[in-house]
Amino acid sequence: MKLTNLQEELQSNYIQTLSEKARLLGAVRFPNDTFKAIAGTQVTTDLLFLQKKDSATNDSPDWVERAYLQDVGNINKYFINNPQMVLGEQKAIKGQFGWSMECLPTDGSLYNKLNHALTTITANFSATPTVDTVQKTDIEKHNEGLNKASENIEDYTYSIHNESLFYCENRLLYPIERTAADIQRIKGMLGVLDSLKACLNTQMAGLGIDERENARLELNNKYYGLNLSLDRLQKVDIEFIAAICNKQPNEVISELGDKIYLSKDY
Repeated sequence: MKLTNLQEELQSNYIQTLSEKARLLGAVRFPNDTFKAIAGTQVTTDLLFLQKKDSATNDSPDWVERAYLQDVGNINKYFINNPQMVLGEQKAIKGQFGWSMECLPTDGSLYNKLNHALTTITANFSATPTVDTVQKTDIEKHNEGLNKASENIEDYTYSIHNESLFYCENRLLYPIERTAADIQRIKGMLGVLDSLKACLNTQMAGLGIDERENARLELNNKYYGLNLSLDRLQKVDIEFIAAICNKQPNEVISELGDKIYLSKDY
């Protein structure tokens, strides 16, 4: 968690409220030019490492209080008691808004200083659940009863089983509600996809001419069948439109323009 100038936060109740819910493991104060390239300005920045408490408390630890530091002014007690966590030189600087504390850069590698500071931060935690029985998540409950996908079904693809449509995600098959017409159309597309894969496999495997030709014919048949089904599903009844619009069929065709195409039966 990153806060800009922790001491300024002490002027509000924010830090006190934070201390009631979490304990401070450590904090690092960066020089004001550390994030200049990103922020476009110079600002002293504090990085806090917090550990959530099991329950809120009303105690008031040192890191929520300030104390006076010579030539600097009132700053957070944590950085007075832990000067190794300050990666620069703290000074009182007078600016256009008055006096303020700034952490100025000093000689030496900032990386090395940070690495040394972080090695002083220690914490203990337990991975043991805090309740006797781990409750199932909403996702786990939602996934109960779903079928697992077979090896030939890839994630994020559709598949048809017993005339029902499923979507595969994370190796589970989720039922998809669609109209009968939609299922037929998707089934046709899946058939074309399977035939295309089979056709490519015959070429990659170096099979004979007969096998490759049979696979190509199968792909053509599946594709032709899909085109026929789509043509039936998308056919526009020009006569009906003309009747309800009180227009001649040729007028309807002219107004629709390139939004339709004429089938061989019209």
